[in-house]
Amino acid sequence: MSATTEFRRGARRETRAARASIRARKTIAVSALAVAAVLAPAGTSSAAAATADTTAQKSAASAQSARSTRVNVVNNTSTTMYRNYSSLSHGVWDDATPPETIEGNRSAYWGSHSSGMMTGTEGDARYSLGDGGEVSFHWNNPYVGGNSYSCDVPAGYSCSRSGGGGDNATVTFTISKPWGAAAARAPKSGTRAASAARSTHVTFQNRTSSELTRTSSSLEHGTWSENLLPPDRVYPMSNGIWQSESNGFMTGTQGKAEYNMFGIGSVSISWNNPYTGSNSYSCSVPVGYTCRRDGGSGDNTAVTFTLMKG
Repeated sequence: MSATTEFRRGARRETRAARASIRARKTIAVSALAVAAVLAPAGTSSAAAATADTTAQKSAASAQSARSTRVNVVNNTSTTMYRNYSSLSHGVWDDATPPETIEGNRSAYWGSHSSGMMTGTEGDARYSLGDGGEVSFHWNNPYVGGNSYSCDVPAGYSCSRSGGGGDNATVTFTISKPWGAAAARAPKSGTRAASAARSTHVTFQNRTSSELTRTSSSLEHGTWSENLLPPDRVYPMSNGIWQSESNGFMTGTQGKAEYNMFGIGSVSISWNNPYTGSNSYSCSVPVGYTCRRDGGSGDNTAVTFTLMKG
């Protein structure tokens, strides 16, 4: 066999090997594409889920009011603080409103938020310190400009503030124990006649031997009237009063207040005074009790609910 013949055979073997290698690479490439095709839907679903999560987060963020302020009050005295007054100059109350009392060495909170386009929120709350005078809190979170706060206390007390920055702010006021004689100051209080297009003044008469403790209160429409929030407690054989009103063009007011009768059950009172249509009310009570309603007609109305046994 000549050297030339052997060379040609070797060349053919190399050519066949090269072709086999190419076929193998094509097979691997096709397999990789098949795997990618199988995995693609799962990857797409994950990406869609991530996009949905991001969209939900953005929606939640956009749902937040343009301006809001949460007020924390720390009562570092041994004296229970009693609410004298509360009102908003701008915005509406959160579901958490200034409580009737802030016990000694306890804390409490409330909040307000803007309710219109390019608006802020501003409010006041005043509490008595027994015979020691009155504490006054003020917060202002405008749409344009810096936030501002004030805390006025009687002589002998101190009030420190922390936080309060940002569009959706949290501010904390700390009332410290007196270090000297406190100057007495007459508590302030007040209500206002309803000037809104729609308002509902609620009187809740507790004609039972049980103390009622508020578990929740909220408004679907409108805002709480000045210094007329649902009380924390309605004592036996006494009354509780509150009022809500509309706060926009051609709007009404609608809300609910719920109270607990310890060991017995819950009492739920709701009212709806729409801009168009009839007023409606409901009062849900535990078995063995009745709730009578009187009044409640008109644009600026007063309604009375009476809770009785039997």
